[in-house]
Amino acid sequence: MFGIKLNPRNDVFFSILEQQCAQTVEAARLLCDMVNDFTNVDEKLQLLVEAEKKADNINHEMVQQLNKTFVTPIDREDLHNLAYAIDDIVDNIEAAGTMMVLCKVKVITPYARKMANIVLEASAKLNTLIPNLRSMRDARQQYIAIHTLENEGDELWQQAFASLFEDGSNPLDVIKWKEIYELMEESIDTIERVAEIVEEIIQKNG
Repeated sequence: MFGIKLNPRNDVFFSILEQQCAQTVEAARLLCDMVNDFTNVDEKLQLLVEAEKKADNINHEMVQQLNKTFVTPIDREDLHNLAYAIDDIVDNIEAAGTMMVLCKVKVITPYARKMANIVLEASAKLNTLIPNLRSMRDARQQYIAIHTLENEGDELWQQAFASLFEDGSNPLDVIKWKEIYELMEESIDTIERVAEIVEEIIQKNG
């Protein structure tokens, strides 16, 4: 009568989360494509922007489902927090690619390539972790793998940041790359945060 579902299909929310994680992998792959071959960057950026828009649409679908569903398979707040955190990952990935193009970066640094690869690897790990929510199956090992990648990302960010202040560094390059590195690092950090939320949900509901 009011468009609110009392007994929803439990899998609709999990399906949306899985779509979001798959889109995260796609965005990370596009970023890797860009940094590994920094040519035709406008076209590559457009693909990344389109991937981010698709991720936003999937997140909007989660909001719609939450608004019209009275009983959810897990806490409504947990679903909301998960969906928005996953969306943040794609936002940061797209922002990193946008910064490279808008700032007219000429040469991609080895640090940027390595960080992009970690973003992709961590995204892929998250993509295999998220289906565990359907059965509340233990995901500790997958979480540990993501945590390990996050530590690698932290160490790489520190090395990349330190490299910006070596003798002869161009001040403009320092500004550009500091922002780009931080966006990549934030992507990795957010992936770990999503994995932590999943782990907490499984412990609470398992």
